[in-house]
Amino acid sequence: MSEELAREFVPKYKGLKKPANAPKKTTVTSKQTKRKEPPKEEKRGRKAVHDASKSHLFVKWASIRQKCKRQPEKYKIIDDWHNFAKFREWATENGYTEPLVPKLIDITKPYAPDNVRFVPPRNYPKNRTQRTATSDTELLEKIAEASQQGRKALNELENDNT
Repeated sequence: MSEELAREFVPKYKGLKKPANAPKKTTVTSKQTKRKEPPKEEKRGRKAVHDASKSHLFVKWASIRQKCKRQPEKYKIIDDWHNFAKFREWATENGYTEPLVPKLIDITKPYAPDNVRFVPPRNYPKNRTQRTATSDTELLEKIAEASQQGRKALNELENDNT
């Protein structure tokens, strides 16, 4: 910093008594910084949402939204459900009670009224792709075939060693 600029930033009365006409430091009181109070209707609405933020349903709704934000390529949520009041309204109309948790029915579809159901927390398995009966049968056949081949290989080894 040049000396000229440094001089500009040094108070003119450094080390001296402040002159009577020197500007006073102003402090902002909390009354000056407070914003105007909203109308009573808005305040009640906000208070209602704030009280709901302590509820079990609000916590689950917030975790759904967080999951959708963290993994947008995998999870989606419909626009209406970004508003907790609409989600809560749907949940109460569709049988939500305190310990239940919302669960996707089909993980390839977004969180929406036709794709979410409420289940007890103990019965909340991780979403996995379900195997169909044919794929189970195919899997068992492959295991049986591999074990037969393994037995043949073992028999051949025993015959060679004798």
